[in-house]
Amino acid sequence: ALLSLLAMVILIIIPSIFPAEWAITQIMASIGLSAKLMLIIVVLAAIRVEGKHVFDFAELATKGTPWNMLMMTVTIMAFVGLLATPATGLSAFLGSMLAPIFDGISLIWFFLAAVIVTVILTNITINMVVAMLMITVTMPIAANLGLPPEQVVYLITVCCTIAFALPAASPAGMLLFSNSQWIKPKDAYKYAVATILMMAVV
Repeated sequence: ALLSLLAMVILIIIPSIFPAEWAITQIMASIGLSAKLMLIIVVLAAIRVEGKHVFDFAELATKGTPWNMLMMTVTIMAFVGLLATPATGLSAFLGSMLAPIFDGISLIWFFLAAVIVTVILTNITINMVVAMLMITVTMPIAANLGLPPEQVVYLITVCCTIAFALPAASPAGMLLFSNSQWIKPKDAYKYAVATILMMAVV
């Protein structure tokens, strides 16, 4: 498993470390991540140790794959992809609602409002959408306050990682709520809220 992981990392970074004119670099740059993963799987499936395959896809798919977690992740990601499109109007709606909050605000209140609004929104909706929206809304105000734009982007980005109160908030939230063998849903809510508050304060 560790060797295959190392091989996967090497396949990913080959295009950036070897000369561009090499054939291996061109091949690795032209194929996607899925093809590289399939290449590793094919090699693993061909290896036998003491007469047994080291990678038995049928057995692993039956016994080793958490299908409920996988199906929940796929479903939510499809839903997130739809909500993130401009056609839904979600970004425009949230933008119109947030603009008055930041209008004519002082420096310290700007930072506090940015953190509070971002953390709340990122936990009840999709953090990717919230990141784009909040950066768009806060950037003009930051310029008026004389703040470097990088500071605002860093702040919003970090706040958008504190997103696991609901399954749809982020990939971390999906994994947390879909894997009830690790943690019960009521405990997930209890610890998530405490963690979100502490991280937001920090």
